Amino acid sequence: MFTFTLTSDSHIGAFAPGSAAVFEAVLRDMLGGAYQPELFVSLGDCTENGTRGEWKTYFELLKRFRPADDYIVIQGNHDIRFRRFAATQRRFCAFYNDLTGERVDRYYFAKDAGGYRFICLGSERTQMEKITLSPTQLDWLDMRLEESAGQGRPVFVLCHEPLRNTHGLPDIWDMPVKNTGHVGAQSDALQAILRRYKNVFFLTGHMHTGFGRFTYQEVDGIHSVNLPAAGDKVNKSGEVADHGLGMVAEVYDDRVVFRARNFLQGEWLPQYDRTYPLV
Repeated sequence: MFTFTLTSDSHIGAFAPGSAAVFEAVLRDMLGGAYQPELFVSLGDCTENGTRGEWKTYFELLKRFRPADDYIVIQGNHDIRFRRFAATQRRFCAFYNDLTGERVDRYYFAKDAGGYRFICLGSERTQMEKITLSPTQLDWLDMRLEESAGQGRPVFVLCHEPLRNTHGLPDIWDMPVKNTGHVGAQSDALQAILRRYKNVFFLTGHMHTGFGRFTYQEVDGIHSVNLPAAGDKVNKSGEVADHGLGMVAEVYDDRVVFRARNFLQGEWLPQYDRTYPLV
């Protein structure tokens, strides 16, 4: 069995002053012995505004607590908006590489952990709410999936924003502009690539939706999973909307199990677990 934790939307920053304390409590829970994660995964919006100080705080907490042996961190819209894109990307890569010892030089990259492929998507220009995926990145994704899929093993595609019209969108999105909350203009092209392959898990955050009927969705054979926020910002539109929510994923030879957890309270939420057989 390979085990990894999943968090999203910690929003470390001055405009969310409680988030650092909540995130610290989340990390402490990962060290508490209830489970032994080999990999820590964040699905973006790690910071509130993507400043150097916010990233420094975020990565220093990871280095201080060491919640797993390995790490994957991707960007979200809050991590890049209002910032010069090239400078923000360099800043993120420097902090990430210092933590992991890797040589990532852009927001999208692939990584193998525990013998499984994790494909990390990232925007290629600053956007307020959406993500920009170039044809080059989409072709790169297709090639990485072709390399990894078809062997009865899961492939995990990580993206901050979910696909269009999934997980309750657009109805549950309460931003002033209704046609947001999803990947953006490349959503259909992205979905067309993902659906070509078996055992693809599309893992997202962004919407701050609590655990409930919008957490899991099957989309053209894609296993789409949307994570609530792990920080101090409110979760909504779900049955459980506490702070500090996330998941522990267990990967077996024949199945993947997602286990819902309130990291802040140290409690499992088994009614929101989901098991996916592999084919």
